[in-house]
Amino acid sequence: MLEDEFMNTYIHPVLKRALWRFSGIRYIPGNQAIQASAYRKSIMKQEGNADRSDGIAYTTTEKPYEICIVEGSRPYVVDDTKEMSDYVQNARAGKDIINYTVVSEVKLKRAPPLQFKSYMVQSIGLSLRFYLMDYLESVDLFPSFFRTVVTWALMVRGTDQEF
Repeated sequence: MLEDEFMNTYIHPVLKRALWRFSGIRYIPGNQAIQASAYRKSIMKQEGNADRSDGIAYTTTEKPYEICIVEGSRPYVVDDTKEMSDYVQNARAGKDIINYTVVSEVKLKRAPPLQFKSYMVQSIGLSLRFYLMDYLESVDLFPSFFRTVVTWALMVRGTDQEF
């Protein structure tokens, strides 16, 4: 089974429905450029295209910010370095999302939310991992699948409501 087929069949529908059902937040699956990454590359004058994500969720504010990114792999044939490279890519994107959101809010002369967090989801093999990052730390979430998905969706809603 290919990565896109696996993600579109199993991962994206769960995340999309959980976010919409419990948080009212829009999740868009598919290989998309991360806007916060493009911003980082433009201000640091780095070469290359923006980093891409397998799925992105956006805040419900008048200016929708990226709040969650998803990165996945094929379910069975996983390269030894894929897990770490996806984790690093998610961490960099999480940091970029926080930086971009804070800078954008300051440019609009608004105070950034005090409890703003970015959320990362990593599908590796047959496991699904949820992470969050705030100004101070990154945290692993809970072990139970259904509890994790619902808790994740509610946490994303809480962060979105900070705006």
